[in-house]
Amino acid sequence: MKGLFRFQGSANWWFRYTPPGGKRVQVGLKTPDEAQAITRARAILAEGVLVKPEKTALDLVVNRYVTSAQNRNRKPMRKQTAKEARRVLSTFIAVRNLKYPTDVTIPNVQAWLDQLRSAGRSQDTLASYARIICAFSRWLAIERLTSTDLLDKFERPQASPKGRSNWVRREVVGRLIKEATDPDLKFILYCGFHAGLRKAEICAARVGWFDLSKPEAPVLHVQNDPESEFFLKDSENRTVPLTDGFAAFLRVYLQNQLPTNYALEPTKARRIHKYRIEFKRGFNTFMRKQNVICSTHDMRRSFASNLVSQGTPIYTVATWLGDGVEVVVRSYGHLESYSKDINRLIA
Repeated sequence: MKGLFRFQGSANWWFRYTPPGGKRVQVGLKTPDEAQAITRARAILAEGVLVKPEKTALDLVVNRYVTSAQNRNRKPMRKQTAKEARRVLSTFIAVRNLKYPTDVTIPNVQAWLDQLRSAGRSQDTLASYARIICAFSRWLAIERLTSTDLLDKFERPQASPKGRSNWVRREVVGRLIKEATDPDLKFILYCGFHAGLRKAEICAARVGWFDLSKPEAPVLHVQNDPESEFFLKDSENRTVPLTDGFAAFLRVYLQNQLPTNYALEPTKARRIHKYRIEFKRGFNTFMRKQNVICSTHDMRRSFASNLVSQGTPIYTVATWLGDGVEVVVRSYGHLESYSKDINRLIA
């Protein structure tokens, strides 16, 4: 592929690219595998990471849309969601070279999604991007910036159902935590499996969130952090009791750390897309070695499902997750397929 190269003495591939009207730039692809490097280079082109065209009229409309969505009276858009929507819409506009609201058409959306698919983006990513663009298109029609919703008949990609019901049983969870020798990885596993934290919450957790002052009742306060522009999905702080194992680990892991420090990689402040840091590669490698199918969100699902399977009330689990009871029932509370409770039918 044009633009791929290696520096002398380096095993990893790099990608060189010149955006229209811009200066040539080069990006490290962080892999020695050529096929994987090509996939990552195509993804860079497809997502417009290096494309920095001049602002168009449509870019100004996007700014207006995001601002109004955050200020609306009914279900205002969260700040983090707004940032993601702005990123997706701006990238779509840049890659497809769109200038006006009437350019947000089915052919343009489909062409971009096809480009992303060929670059290796997941079905869930395509579904998420399409949902954001379709919401924008509906708003354009409401504001009469287009005569009708130009995407009204667009068949949006559906999110893949794969893995949505996947969860890890508590016996396996115990083995995974025991086998994790890296302290940071063990912290991540505890946060997901024993506290039900989302990935963004794990990345944003401060030392001060973990209250170990009462040995008999250690708790985790999951909080909004305006200083770092981190806000919870439901925007409401919540408290989760800590298991004995998690609390014992934290007393060593967080030792001598300031309350304002980040619990995970306290000295680093880089941001990877919407996350403060990215630990997916190490996490996935560990799960493969353990022969366990588990995503970062599967840990949260496992937290809820294991509790419900052991008889913890759904309402209690929902409170700890920060979700509604109906959400837990639908998405997280997967009971064991067999339960001895069935024998209660026997007189």
